Amino acid sequence: MTINTVSVTNNKTIPLLTMGEKYSNGKMFVFLRSYLPHDKGWLFRWIFIMVLPKFFITTALIRILLVVSDGDLQEYQQLDNTIAKYYSHVLRAICGWHIVDRA
Repeated sequence: MTINTVSVTNNKTIPLLTMGEKYSNGKMFVFLRSYLPHDKGWLFRWIFIMVLPKFFITTALIRILLVVSDGDLQEYQQLDNTIAKYYSHVLRAICGWHIVDRA
């Protein structure tokens, strides 16, 4: 699964959250694209704990093995907390482009 939050998508700099998955044939699809009112940690925690289970049945959540995110501190801290508490089988990685280009 990929997670990315971009804050320069419009003239008001409202954060845009995008979540996607990869099919077994390697093609990507986006299942969530939403403008957020802000990028506070509690909002990401709510999305990861309350919203994601509504998108997927339990057997699909168990099949997620890797989550790739950008370097947004609020986002990945809440993602790490959620993984530790609910999805201990999942690994989180930071996107290589964000490491090289934004570090």
